[in-house]
Order: sequence, then structure tokens, then C-alpha cells
Amino acid sequence: MEDEIIKALENVTNLYIFPSTKKIVIMDFDFKITKEQFRKFHDWLTSNGFVEMKFENNAEILSLFMELGYEVENTDEDDLKKRSVKYQHIDGKKSVLMNYIVDDAVTIEDIIYFEKS
Repeated sequence: MEDEIIKALENVTNLYIFPSTKKIVIMDFDFKITKEQFRKFHDWLTSNGFVEMKFENNAEILSLFMELGYEVENTDEDDLKKRSVKYQHIDGKKSVLMNYIVDDAVTIEDIIYFEKS
């Protein structure tokens, strides 16, 4: 479908278009793991070139979630158990967002993987 859209734009504009495409993979879980297993997953990400970043709830990401059918709501900042973390790859083209809850174990709610070409 992407090729058809690009071809149609090229036909109407008489220009050659080279888009920057993005891949988005959303993995919904309700997956409980131990804190040690969570640390090992973190170590795996960092050993594969990802760096933990400060998570920013910017409007672009929130609007993307709404477009994908997620209900977006403001959460109470006093809820210290629910957390979000962002990992950015050193090449700048890949990132991983993860929402999880810390209790006696860690519950991974979802992981969202972005990749741009």
C-alpha cells in the first residue's frame, strides 16, 4: 500500500519521492516476571545498543496512541507503582517504550518498538 501511495503522489506532482518510513510494533502483555528477570531484560537491551532515556509524554506519542485505538488518560503521579521507560538505540533509528508496574514482581503491560528507515 505504501508503494501505491508514493506512486500516486509521484504521478500527481511529477516528483520522485523518497519517504522516511517508520515501523511500529505494539506488544500488549500482562506479563509478570521477577525483578531479576526484568533487570536481565534491561541488560539485554543495553547490550544491544539501547540507552535508557528520560521518558517524555509528548503530544506526538499520545496522539499516535489515540490514532491506534488506545484510550489515553492522565494518570495520577502519586501512583508510584506504574512506570514508563524509553530506550533509544545509539544509531538513533530505533526506540523501545515500555510500560510496567513494580510490586513484588514486575508486570510488563506493553512494549512499543519504533524503527525508522
